Order: sequence, then structure tokens, then C-alpha cells
Amino acid sequence: MNLAPIALFTYNRLEHTKRTVEALKANPLAKDSLLFIFSDGPKNQEDSLKIERLRNYLRSVSGFKAVKVFENDENRGLAPSLIAGITQILEEHDTIIVFEDDIVCSPLTLEFLNDSLEIYKEDRNVGMIHGHIETIPDLPPLFFGVNSGCLGWATWKRAWQEVNFDGPYLLNEIQNLHKEKEFDIGGAYPYTEMLKKQIAGKNSSWAVRVYASYFLKNILTLYPGKSYVQHIGFDSGTHCSGLEKPSESDGMIEATENVAKRIPVEVNHEAVKKVRHFFYKRRKYSLYFFKQELTKRWNFICRTGI
Repeated sequence: MNLAPIALFTYNRLEHTKRTVEALKANPLAKDSLLFIFSDGPKNQEDSLKIERLRNYLRSVSGFKAVKVFENDENRGLAPSLIAGITQILEEHDTIIVFEDDIVCSPLTLEFLNDSLEIYKEDRNVGMIHGHIETIPDLPPLFFGVNSGCLGWATWKRAWQEVNFDGPYLLNEIQNLHKEKEFDIGGAYPYTEMLKKQIAGKNSSWAVRVYASYFLKNILTLYPGKSYVQHIGFDSGTHCSGLEKPSESDGMIEATENVAKRIPVEVNHEAVKKVRHFFYKRRKYSLYFFKQELTKRWNFICRTGI
């Protein structure tokens, strides 16, 4: 089996990046894996100093079969950097494992992702292997779901070629099919709103467009029941809210074995129901969504007088 190359996308967080790299190095397969690191450029002078310190570290990274660092002079932003980097690597490789600079992983992660890539390489309706799952009780060891993820994942060239990054087209197709609620996991997570904000330039999410592309083509994602990775960027970063501690959504590392094996390539509705309930409960008690619901109710009262 040819091991998938690892693509790591970084910006200006030295300590987060160190933890991410050291966790990857702790995987027995790291020494036989290629590591490609993409270092985005600065937005301002303060970023320039942070990025230079980070790059001094990146140039010293070892413990892999080979390490190559791509340093961008200008700031592209995560989505353009990630899309271009993945496309570049997949021009020469059939598979890829993708990490961002705030994802730590279990020593079993590379084995799980590589084995799963091999098992499902001929299944064209499988688009992604995901290493992350929220901390949700009683999930099966493996299951397929419709929504793809973005925290420690792997894919194939043939699946990446199925992705359409044209946000307006994707939204139009979902709306024409009247599948907004299904796209939002039964109304539990606001993916449609996220896609609308991407189109409006209020976010630059690449992940919602990957999910929308796979959703429209009935391409599934394989999930573990216990997470191999944990998101550690809750305290900082462009798209984080400055939380002081991780939450259930960050996916505590709980996997204790490599569970990769073939299971039926079909949505596990019981597992998805548990995931939907998790997101629905979190949404119910979220201040953001509470304000959103109040606004909807106020607009309804003003419109109807009830």
C-alpha cells in the first residue's frame, strides 16, 4: 500500500503547529509518509514576525520520509490556500491526508486513514474518510453519513475532482430540489446559511462547498465512532471565538484501536440521528441561535400582529 502524503496548512500559530506536528510524528507511519507544509503569507507586519518564527520551526521539521515547505509571500487565506494546495498534491498523488495547524491526533490516525483509503478506493460514492467525530455516546465504531467534515481527513483524487467550488450554483441546486432542511441535517445545523454567507463573502468556507458538492451527488463520508483527532484551535485563530477551553464539538481523542474495515456503503440513519440530536441540542442552547430565533419570532409578530 502506498501511503497517502500529508498536507499541513499553517498560518501564524507556532505553538499550535508544534503540537500538531509532534502528534503526527508520534504515528508509526509518519517516518514513511511524505509531509507537505503550506505556510500562508502575512496580513500585516505583526503577522510577518509570527510567520517568520513559525517558518524557522517548519524548516527544521523532521521525522517523516521527506518534508517540503511551501512559503507563500502573500496572504491567500485558508480556503484558497487549501484548495490550491490539495489540488497541487493530487496532481502527482492519488490520495491525500489533510490537517490544519490546530489538529492534534492519536498515534493510530495515519494507520486508520491510510487503511480506509485503501479499503474504499474503488467505491466512487465514498468521498472522504474523517478522523474527527464530536463526543457523542453510543455511536458504532464506523458509520457513513452525508455531511463531510474538515478536521483531520483524507480523500482521493477521483473524489476531489467531484467538488464544485461555485457557491451560487450549489445553493441554487439545493434550493431547486427543496433540500435545504436535509442539507442542514434535519434542521440541526445551519449549513444552508453558511453557504449563503460564503456566497456573500462573509466567510470563505471551503468545507461547506465540499459538503454541498458531495450532498448533491450522494457521495458519503466515513466516520469513526470515537475520534482520532481533537481540535485545539478553540482559543484563537481566524475562525474561532476565543474560548478558554475545548467543548464536546472539539472531539476529544478517544479512539484506542484502528477500526478500519469494510462496512456497507450506506447511510447509518441511527448514527446520523444521534449526531443530529447532538447538534440540535447544542443549537437549542446556543446564544447565537437563540438571538436568531428571537429575531424570527419578532418579525413574525410584526408581520401578522399575533
